[in-house]
Amino acid sequence: TFDGNQNYREVEATYDGNGKLIVMGITTGYTAYYGLYKTDYSLIKWNGFSATDVSQPKLVCDGSTIYMGFLSRDVNTYGPRMGKGTIKESEISWIKQNSKFASSPISEGIIAYHMSLVIHNGIIYAAVDDNGKAAYSQVHVYRYENNKWHLHGENQLPYFNSVFYKSKGYF
Repeated sequence: TFDGNQNYREVEATYDGNGKLIVMGITTGYTAYYGLYKTDYSLIKWNGFSATDVSQPKLVCDGSTIYMGFLSRDVNTYGPRMGKGTIKESEISWIKQNSKFASSPISEGIIAYHMSLVIHNGIIYAAVDDNGKAAYSQVHVYRYENNKWHLHGENQLPYFNSVFYKSKGYF
């Protein structure tokens, strides 16, 4: 098991290049815990680390580097963010700042509702929507290259903004 002493509101998982399973659980108090498992799914390490105010974690791996994207619930750092760590034999060494999980904003000023994170050819892509409001239906896609986020594209879903609204009269 992951940890029988916690109640989790969200769980995310991924595999690294060597077949290890990494599971991230978010407690009802929005604290992140991870489990690192061998290829036979036996637990290597379970650990809470100083990532707080985390919602909707997304994990991707590139070699021994793991990236965690998430929506921050902290009023000072609200919005989509990403941090990273190194997967070692017996633990994940997360980058920290002042003993807390270090993360940087993917974009500022977005009231994000959902986020997806993928990696392709060493480039990380994050898709973030604006608050799940059908009237906006705006999706922003960013790419992480050379240690910096760049706007990759945006898409407003016209179906909800025109076709659905005209036929139903509501969003």
